[in-house]
Amino acid sequence: FEQGSPRALGFQWHAIRLALADLAQILGAAPDDQLDEPIAQLTTLSSVGIEQQGEQSAARRQSLSTALSELAAAAAQVSDRLVLRHFSHVDLDLHTVAT
Repeated sequence: FEQGSPRALGFQWHAIRLALADLAQILGAAPDDQLDEPIAQLTTLSSVGIEQQGEQSAARRQSLSTALSELAAAAAQVSDRLVLRHFSHVDLDLHTVAT
């Protein structure tokens, strides 16, 4: 969750959050906060001993897997909403688009 490391989830989350806020400001819309809850759930998880053997470590790995799956599902929904909101879905052969 280091915000200074480009490979870290914290760094990526910070960049995505800024991009979504900038986009919302440009469009005069409310920022999308659908990723806040899944990220908050991830930050509460402890990764201590996650690589070890045993039931407790397996439970931690399962919790991490579940939290990452929930984040992936929320990110897919945000992505779908951005595409529907900001991209034209018209045939490329058309040369005039009315908005």
